[in-house]
Amino acid sequence: MLTTSSYSTEIDYKEWWAVGAIGVLALVLRLVNLDAQLWYDEILTLVRFIRLPAGELLTTYSSLNNHMLYSLLAKVSIGLFGETPWALRLPAALYGIGSVAALWYLARQVTGPLQAGFTALLLAVSYHHIWFSQNARGYTGLLFWTLVATTVLVNATRSASWKPWLLYVASVGAAGFTHLSAAFFFMAHAVVLAVVLFQGRFRSPPDRRGASLLSRRLAVGLAGGSLLTVVLHAPVLPQMVDTFGAVTQLRAQPTEPETGAGSTEAVHSTPSGVTAVAAAAERTQAASRTLPQVAKSGEQAGSEVAQWTNPLWTVFEIVRSFGALGPLLALGLPFVLFFTLFGALSLLRRCQVLAFVYGIHVPLTLIILMCLGFRIWPRYFFLDIGFILLAFVQGAFAVCEFLHKKMPVDARFGSIVQYLAVGCATLGVAASLMLLPKNYRHPKQDFQGALKLIRENRSPRDQVAVLGLASVPYGEFYKPGWTKVEATADLNALHGSGGSTWLVYAFTSHTESRFPDVVAFVNREFEEVRSFPGTLGDGSVHVFRRRQSDEGKGSS
Repeated sequence: MLTTSSYSTEIDYKEWWAVGAIGVLALVLRLVNLDAQLWYDEILTLVRFIRLPAGELLTTYSSLNNHMLYSLLAKVSIGLFGETPWALRLPAALYGIGSVAALWYLARQVTGPLQAGFTALLLAVSYHHIWFSQNARGYTGLLFWTLVATTVLVNATRSASWKPWLLYVASVGAAGFTHLSAAFFFMAHAVVLAVVLFQGRFRSPPDRRGASLLSRRLAVGLAGGSLLTVVLHAPVLPQMVDTFGAVTQLRAQPTEPETGAGSTEAVHSTPSGVTAVAAAAERTQAASRTLPQVAKSGEQAGSEVAQWTNPLWTVFEIVRSFGALGPLLALGLPFVLFFTLFGALSLLRRCQVLAFVYGIHVPLTLIILMCLGFRIWPRYFFLDIGFILLAFVQGAFAVCEFLHKKMPVDARFGSIVQYLAVGCATLGVAASLMLLPKNYRHPKQDFQGALKLIRENRSPRDQVAVLGLASVPYGEFYKPGWTKVEATADLNALHGSGGSTWLVYAFTSHTESRFPDVVAFVNREFEEVRSFPGTLGDGSVHVFRRRQSDEGKGSS
């Protein structure tokens, strides 16, 4: 049977004070700039779902953008505190703080106080975790519930009670109701179940009985959690079938235009260059909630899909998200990878269940996504951030302990080895802190900056156009009355009104692939006034202007 080593889990008052301090730090870092302006996905979620009456919200699945449990919690938060960005994001921030505590508790079951404390501290100051904790989406909730479920599984061999498995069922159901990608993670739990059953056949009778008991409880837990997920989604199951069918159809026919009520565009991006601009189909209930037809070049669409389904692209995007470290990244990355690998092997010896779950999740998710032809967004692996940090910290301590055993060092210097391990973990914390200023320097997307610039500089006769995905924030949220355009003829028609023509778009690579002719025309006939950067990869908002004096300079 898969084993979990026995450790002292007694926690003294000093450790509780340390954990409390880490929790306060995590809270502060997630409250700073929580009220920053919203980005595309958050706006889309707000205007299309959270503003719906509660009954309609729970029976609407017109888009993959609706993280059902999160949307419900955000609606409650907005009902209590008003429709503000911080209220919309509050559930994500609370889930983020909760996942720091959940990771510490999980780490405490398999490692010592120092390792668990440093693991929680690394997550508390993690740039990526803070980014998602300030993102009105369900990803930190998904992380929290999977950590809770995995902790129950890790502790299963130590308890004869069925009570923890009720929490397991609730966690599986809550994770699935938050985001359906939870299925990938709990498939890894199912593989562990298969391993337990297989190993039990070759064990002695006492161990065989233990394996049988664990396998029954895990099977019941997975079945119960899956059933709970289905029941919670019951009101929207027909819509889900339609929505996923539309996504599959569009993926299978990338050269066809995406038109009408059957498709609009959803964006799911990760921070700092980890871009995942997904042209996912949305089934909507009313024509007023749909975007007009958008044309797409078949050749460019094919190249996008080929790139985004390549695991190497995913790895590159993850590494690129640490670009703010500069040369330190190239210097430190080999050591980080070595410590993490060494730590994963150490955790395999300490707790096979934990190592198996996360060791299986990554390749299993990759295989499923590649077989289905889905785009491999880095966000699918956000659930693994806790184990990666734990493996890094455990690796730092395990390497130093290994060196101490192998090198003829006087016993009096044993404490120095531990100080060295603490120093390595502290360097990891320092590197994470170096990434944080970027998170607070810019919003995720600066739609308000572009709006303010144009309002302050346009004349009464000027016309303002919006292209591509930026039409949702300006057309459905800020509502400045700008004109959505889809072709060069639209721009020329606006320019004929007598004033200058302004144009705003975001997501450069997506806009260039969807509207290549329009972008080429804009590059030729317009001047870029300003680009507003954000922490969202490829999410900069661009403002262009074609002065009236340029009339006749070119045409479509």
